[in-house]
Amino acid sequence: MKIPCLRAWPALVVLVASVGVSADEPVSDSKALQPIAAPIVNGVLTSGLSSVAALIGPAQQTGEPAAFCSGTLIGCQTVLTAAHCLCPGDTPCAVNPADVDVFFQHSGIYPVESVSVHPQYQFGVGKDLAILRLPFPVAGVTPTPINTTARPALGSAGLISGFGRVGGNDPYTGIKRAGAVVTSTCPPGLSPSNLCWDFLAPVGPAGFDSSICQGDSGGPLFVDFGGGPRVAGVTSGVNSESCLAPSSVLDTDVFVDRAWIQSVAGADLNTTTCSSFPAAGSSQAPIAAAAGVLSPANAEDRYTLAVPSGGQLLWTTLNGEGPFLGDYDLYVKRGSPPSRTDFDCSSEQQGQFEACGVPNFSAGTWHFLVDRSSGTGLYQMTTTTYLGNTTGGSECVPNAQTLCLRNRRFRVTVDFRQRGALSKPATAVPFTDSSGLFWFFSQDNSEMLVKVLDACVEPFNRYWVFFAATTNVEFEVVVEDTLRGAVRRYPNPQGMTALPIQDTQAFATCP
Repeated sequence: MKIPCLRAWPALVVLVASVGVSADEPVSDSKALQPIAAPIVNGVLTSGLSSVAALIGPAQQTGEPAAFCSGTLIGCQTVLTAAHCLCPGDTPCAVNPADVDVFFQHSGIYPVESVSVHPQYQFGVGKDLAILRLPFPVAGVTPTPINTTARPALGSAGLISGFGRVGGNDPYTGIKRAGAVVTSTCPPGLSPSNLCWDFLAPVGPAGFDSSICQGDSGGPLFVDFGGGPRVAGVTSGVNSESCLAPSSVLDTDVFVDRAWIQSVAGADLNTTTCSSFPAAGSSQAPIAAAAGVLSPANAEDRYTLAVPSGGQLLWTTLNGEGPFLGDYDLYVKRGSPPSRTDFDCSSEQQGQFEACGVPNFSAGTWHFLVDRSSGTGLYQMTTTTYLGNTTGGSECVPNAQTLCLRNRRFRVTVDFRQRGALSKPATAVPFTDSSGLFWFFSQDNSEMLVKVLDACVEPFNRYWVFFAATTNVEFEVVVEDTLRGAVRRYPNPQGMTALPIQDTQAFATCP
């Protein structure tokens, strides 16, 4: 994906980050992960604001994933961002969804199914909006609703967040920050249909007087009209190359263009519960966080977290400064420190974005290792402990009709039907953690073998589904990733000899 670089437009700067551009290691003392509360330029680090996401794409020079823009989850499968993040010029523009992934600190990396750009988008004039449709709901994250109340009044207090630069000479994106702003009049020459605020000297304390920079494009301006924050604006541009004071910031006003957002997002805007997991940051899904700097002199950091019983999912992510800043990996283990070869879960993707989950985890002290393969830079590690559930539980429970594969993450069922008869469930026979059998009519006559394989490595980054059936009976195989809520169905019509299935695109839900 070729990400557009900085360009001038009516005294504004486009805020897309240009992502174009072992020996034995010392063991650090373990540090306790710290619980966080949900509380940019002159902003503060945050692992709250769970609906705020990073848009990541391959760096043009290194090929590693890097954050180039930000966005907000406004429906379980809908991310709102800025059009200029995806369009190097004004509309019309063509975007390949496969070039963009979306990263959530509390749910990992999601592929993009489709992209919609406002048909009247014109940078600096207005309607700088795009919607990313995800193929399945974002687990554990509660969407933030868009503003449908009224345009924010001048002097309205707001909160901004994004994964962009801190301004000045710092070129790096990928760290999530947040800060407060107050809306003001837009500079002359800009459309009054937008939202603006000023970032002026003397600058106040970090987090209480903030602005935006490259990589923050598409991120939210949250305003509380009563009843909780809503997405009132989408970051568009700033009239300063350095992003430092004095400067003015332009946001697209969501209320003005709410009808287009509603028409594209549809019923998904009304969804508030995206999975069986409780909302990240709630009492049933507490968040703990850490931040540090990896370098040749500090090749790893270690942390511990005391985790209670009743665990549905222990989910840990890593995001770091990039591009060009190397490769960091993540390892998690219960009861003792992990290593590169001894862990309960790990993530070793290229770059600084990692995620791994431990379903049905046990209580005790969990240990975390942030490991440097190469480079130097700041990172954030976020652990969300999903304790209970809100809809009765998505955990795969094995029974006579259900295979639970890959540590109970994938639920596999098969229904079959003879001509003129009602559908019946096939009987499951567990074999290994990744495979099992099903029989239809007799336990001594197995009809099919099903496998779910972990191909979460470059260049595949998928879970594969393979199965082979020796029958011409009508059936349907259903495979569900209970961690992400994604489902694949494989039907076979009556009278057709079943073909072997080798679906190497089945689940883009790694890790």
